[in-house]
Amino acid sequence: MSGHRARLVLAALALVVLAIAGGGLRDVSRPTAAAWSDTVYARTHASVKQVTSEPRMHCTVMVTATGQPRPGVACRITSIVVEHQWQSGPGSRANLIIRTESDSKTTHEEYLALDIDLSLAKGWTLPFNWAQAAVHRDGQNYTLAPGYPCSALPIFVADLPHNAGNNQSTYVPMLDYRSQVDPAELKCVP
Repeated sequence: MSGHRARLVLAALALVVLAIAGGGLRDVSRPTAAAWSDTVYARTHASVKQVTSEPRMHCTVMVTATGQPRPGVACRITSIVVEHQWQSGPGSRANLIIRTESDSKTTHEEYLALDIDLSLAKGWTLPFNWAQAAVHRDGQNYTLAPGYPCSALPIFVADLPHNAGNNQSTYVPMLDYRSQVDPAELKCVP
């Protein structure tokens, strides 16, 4: 018998014993009086605030020399798609494509900085375990921060290379079983 069910049976049995034992339930129902009775007034204000969170899809054109955003130059994430996803050993793998567009051709003087929630990608065909997610080392056209932890995923923070042009497609290979993979195969730190 489950613990919850056993407690219900014991409570019902206790009520029956009290009723048989001579009116134990009668005394419980008598009214009581408080030793004091002060009038209390209370006022409260209620408000409703709609909380919305914008999807984490940030792209910024950065100045290489300073590491600061380039003023007046826009960058946009135009899409994040799962190009292909398949079952692989104990989990699944997926190839994601992040497409960006900027008002400036990135030269040696600037680069693109991404801060994206990869779980927003369109086209997932299998479940993906973000608690065990990792970026596979095959992704070559971006740089993760040194020591970037896999546990930060699905948040993906990376820099895209110089001279990549104003329309870029970034290939990000993912897997969701990092504890079972040689760390040398990963681009993030397990």
